[in-house]
Amino acid sequence: MSTDSSAELDERISGGEDTTFSIRQHPRLLLATTAVIVVGSVVVFFPLAAYVRNKELNPPPDPRPPTPDPAPVVVDPVPPEPDKANEEPAEEPIMSPGLLAVRKSKLGGLQSQLRQIRSKWDELDRVATKWHTDLKKQLAGDDGRKLAADPHLVERFMAVDMQERSSSEDIASIKRILDGFSDALDVVEAAIDDPAVEIPGDEFREEMDRVNETDILPALQRYEEDVRMMEVLLRQAAGLQPSRDSLAEAVDAVEKAAEADRTERVTAAREVAEEEITRELEVLAKRQEEWQNQIELLDERKEADDLEAKAAKRKAQADHEKKMRKAAEELADLERRFESGYPKMKAYLAPFISEGYTQPTGRTYERSTTKGPVSYKSLLGAGVLGEDKDSVAQFYHSTVSGNNDRELGAFPPHSFSSGHFERHYETILKVQAFLREFGPVMAQEERGILAP
Repeated sequence: MSTDSSAELDERISGGEDTTFSIRQHPRLLLATTAVIVVGSVVVFFPLAAYVRNKELNPPPDPRPPTPDPAPVVVDPVPPEPDKANEEPAEEPIMSPGLLAVRKSKLGGLQSQLRQIRSKWDELDRVATKWHTDLKKQLAGDDGRKLAADPHLVERFMAVDMQERSSSEDIASIKRILDGFSDALDVVEAAIDDPAVEIPGDEFREEMDRVNETDILPALQRYEEDVRMMEVLLRQAAGLQPSRDSLAEAVDAVEKAAEADRTERVTAAREVAEEEITRELEVLAKRQEEWQNQIELLDERKEADDLEAKAAKRKAQADHEKKMRKAAEELADLERRFESGYPKMKAYLAPFISEGYTQPTGRTYERSTTKGPVSYKSLLGAGVLGEDKDSVAQFYHSTVSGNNDRELGAFPPHSFSSGHFERHYETILKVQAFLREFGPVMAQEERGILAP
């Protein structure tokens, strides 16, 4: 067991490493932040523009006293023009009580909705803190060593710990979005009696709903489930004697043992396959010899038979032998091409050959009770191995949808960026074609690279 691997996992368990995904994987959070900034800018701009326009139309009176005129020289009196500078500015329109009540009601509804969403974020922040701080600290001590004493509990811990969940940075980003919503509503509330200030409408409400339903609630559910599972494991290990190894060292040992077991199984499966092919070729050669002997015996007994009939029989035998040879050659060629191509494709096949609990069922993956690689039969049944472009797209999106709990390896990850699928289309097509061609070989019991 390597010291580096153990130290790395100790750091991960104690909270030194964040294994969660980044906010860059959530473009919706960036969209929501942008929407809040735009709404806030609009809300502040309109009342300010209205104020400036009112000052332009109704300037304040000139406070300076009028300058006295020189001695009059005009005989006929001329009536003075009215002093427009001293005229009273036009009164701003007054909002009716009914309209003000409606505006306050709409604003109150938005504020109430935001308070409910904030309460869910508070729950998310609390349970995430418990996961990243309390539980990780607990697992780094004696409680972790108790878990390490039972290999089955270590495997269950690994299954829980590897789940993808929102990072602390993601959670903080969600809070900044909620603060943006709150600031926008505060600006509106401060100018509630100003008709120029519009109350945010359905788009604002829908954006708050999207943040809650897409970012907060799924993350909260993931953390709650993982915390419950980890607490169950700790209760089950409470009565055990602590292991000499830390939990990090125990996890490292399990991973190394699993890798060694996979290597041994692959080697054994290859040897068995080679022996079976040799036996089948020997049987085929023996049968061919027997058929040839029978043909010769018949030829000796039926020398008087029609030459055309004999030619037909020989042709049939030759065709049969050709088919048998072709089948053997195709099998050997398929095996050779697979053995040659598999090392280069192995990294791209990670989301299919890695251990996991989910299986493809169409456009997504669903959880099963058995841990192992993806089932070749399930891939066929999901209809994602077709040669048309729609099947390739379905094959890609179902693999990276997030429901597949296996590592992606070198397989192109999920992205909302424009043209991402087209840029990686050739790689995705190559992986799909490899599974379509060599899936039956990979699913052979002696190989076990894919589940049947």
